[in-house]
Amino acid sequence: MYIKSEYPFRWRYEYVPTFYEGLTEEQRKIQRTVLDFKNGDYDDGIMEWFRRQIYKMVKGEEYVWVVCFLPCTNDVRKHFRFQKLAAYLTMHTRVPVLLDTFGFVDEDRGPSHIEGKRAISETEIALHLPDIFVKNVILIDDIITTGRLFNATAKAAELAGANNIRGLFLAKAIQPALPQKPKKTHDEWYLEEWC
Repeated sequence: MYIKSEYPFRWRYEYVPTFYEGLTEEQRKIQRTVLDFKNGDYDDGIMEWFRRQIYKMVKGEEYVWVVCFLPCTNDVRKHFRFQKLAAYLTMHTRVPVLLDTFGFVDEDRGPSHIEGKRAISETEIALHLPDIFVKNVILIDDIITTGRLFNATAKAAELAGANNIRGLFLAKAIQPALPQKPKKTHDEWYLEEWC
């Protein structure tokens, strides 16, 4: 995957997407960890990694930083995925943690793996809480694949008055030299997503 970002970001794992075959045991373990994280099922070790990274980023200037989360396909999914991490960071850092700052203007936006990856502009990002004016912002998400959503959200934060924007991701998608599984149809994705 080619990630193009105008903003600096950090990640913990290199993630091989699930449509590749022939993965090592370590790559399958990382896949499970990332997919568990997407489902809101992660341990203190993952949350502590995020806390340590935030500590390194803010360097004793907690009062000028806020932590926000990239939008998900809907707010229910975002809360399911990030509520536990947001609570942990609130308890263990002195940086304000804002779970609901960003969303999509179109709340019925489907998952990109069904709709296909496409360009996202800052005008598609809704700012729900304007608590980022003249703040430095750390944007958190599970995976950075192309950087489109991260860049659009960061640009929306800049337009809302944020100063310094950084990304923090559990994983960065990579494209290994491995065969790909056959592509799923829309119906297969739908059944897998909702069943």
